Amino acid sequence: MTLTTSIHKIHQQSRGTYGAPRVQAVLADEGLQVSRARITRLMKAADLRVRCKRKFRSTTNSKHRHLVAENLLNREFTADRPNQKWVTDIT
Repeated sequence: MTLTTSIHKIHQQSRGTYGAPRVQAVLADEGLQVSRARITRLMKAADLRVRCKRKFRSTTNSKHRHLVAENLLNREFTADRPNQKWVTDIT
């Protein structure tokens, strides 16, 4: 197996999150001593890029002064007839 295919396999197994330093560590565990610069060069040639994790950002503002809808059903979702109770979920 060539070095490029090994790098490609490691990158896929990490779901695109491993860059050259981590790939180098995995290759070292497998017994291959390869420089980080060479791994970087081969990753660029194979167009392998690292997907970075995004910072968690809270989008809910629960400290607002808007009116909150009243809980009319009180978790009783069964109805006697059709079209009596309509529910939805915003998730």
